Amino acid sequence: MFKGRLSSSINQSKLEFKIPRVSYKGVNSENFNLQIDTQNPIYSTFVSIGKISGERYNIHDFYTLGIRKNDTLSFRSEFKGALDSTDEFKFNSYQTVSDGFSVFGILPSSVLYRDNLWKINADSDKNHIIKFNNLDQSITLSSFEAESENEHVFVSGSYHSKNDFALVLDLDHVNLDKVASYNPNFDLKGNIDLSLNIRRSFSDNTFNLDGEISDLNVNNQSMGDFKVFTSGNTQLNSYELNAVLDRSGKKSLTGKGTLLGLDQKPRLDLDLVFDEFDLKFLTPLGKDNINNLRGIARGEINLWGPLDGIMHSGGLKIDNAGFTLPSLNTDYQFENETLIGLIDQKFEIKSARIVDTKFDTQASLSGVFQHQKFKDWSLNMKVDSDRILMLNLPEDEERVFYGDGFLNGSVNLIGPAKKLDNRCGWFHRRGN
Repeated sequence: MFKGRLSSSINQSKLEFKIPRVSYKGVNSENFNLQIDTQNPIYSTFVSIGKISGERYNIHDFYTLGIRKNDTLSFRSEFKGALDSTDEFKFNSYQTVSDGFSVFGILPSSVLYRDNLWKINADSDKNHIIKFNNLDQSITLSSFEAESENEHVFVSGSYHSKNDFALVLDLDHVNLDKVASYNPNFDLKGNIDLSLNIRRSFSDNTFNLDGEISDLNVNNQSMGDFKVFTSGNTQLNSYELNAVLDRSGKKSLTGKGTLLGLDQKPRLDLDLVFDEFDLKFLTPLGKDNINNLRGIARGEINLWGPLDGIMHSGGLKIDNAGFTLPSLNTDYQFENETLIGLIDQKFEIKSARIVDTKFDTQASLSGVFQHQKFKDWSLNMKVDSDRILMLNLPEDEERVFYGDGFLNGSVNLIGPAKKLDNRCGWFHRRGN
């Protein structure tokens, strides 16, 4: 719906514009409403959107009020976020024109994100502004600061062209779970201290990143302190990477390599060394099908190729490894020093012995796990045994099978991980 009139005369415009639904590049908006009324004493501009849904985040009940005073337009914006609308955003800002620049000022505002209240420009600093040069299209962010209790975020930067830009980012004791995007497989905790300085110009082509996540915890498993150091030249577009995961003085993971073409199509060449690296944090990847994933990894691998299609090569030896199949009530342990080879986008087990932890029956396992950009996992695995426990369920009237079941023969697991084709040579059940 569209009705009203626009006029070049002052205080002579009145317009209402409504769209029930708009979709653009995977973002869907519902109930878009724009009102302009230059004679309204409360607001001259009103915008509301019922819902904005994207792949990673949803916004609800968005509205903005704008009122003009002289040559300045002030805004008050509020909306709710997350699937359950528990995040709340309240922004105050203004827009004006000064010396040929469009100036956007950030006034004291607040964000309630994951039950943590962040205050933006709490001290009413007049330097919290964004300047846009209408002639050369350059943009400058003088300062942006946010704080939550003893946590602090600072950002400043500028962009004049692809050969002249700058960015400064400082994070001081920021809780990782307050800023990391939600991932159902990884619950991340820790404290981030980070300093990032990026510059490209005729005289300065600095890239320095110095960061640490202290007390890193992944899926309720203590990992230690993770440190990363990166330096390079923005003109050459080449950067050196160094990283280390240290737990109580033991370096369980170290990394060293290079990153090329950061602002183009980034390519990575990174060597990783694992030493008594605990794999328990991977358990959530198994969802309801596999749990109690465990093991200690050591070895060397290389990650290489474009960031959107990383390849890997090398090998890992796994000790004290095992997993549980809840639907069958069975648990298995790998023999120590099981070798996993990494080739391109495949994880290969040439031959490994697994033992069930109840009856000590054994089988030989071999095959390949394959992925596409760490998604769309598939496998081609084979289990051979003359006797291994495959079923261990108590009697239940609702179950078709129960008791202790053993495999004598072979099983092939083939196809996408979400929909496997199980091919069984011979299955013998006992005790049902």
